[in-house]
Amino acid sequence: MRRKKSYKLLTDYYFFSIKTGAQGSMMVSRKTRDEALYAFQSYIKQRKDCDWLGRWNGKAFEDTELALAQ
Repeated sequence: MRRKKSYKLLTDYYFFSIKTGAQGSMMVSRKTRDEALYAFQSYIKQRKDCDWLGRWNGKAFEDTELALAQ
């Protein structure tokens, strides 16, 4: 039986996901873009497998393009 998702997509929040295992992933949210980018880069530095999702507007993700300074 499938588990219910344990997160809620809040409008005007930024989201990214972290792959935690073979089948799982963890979704992280932050209120501002700067906070979300800081957290995202911290996970990248720890060599985690992360995917940037963008800002949730209530129907779809926007601001999905991510340009990180390497």
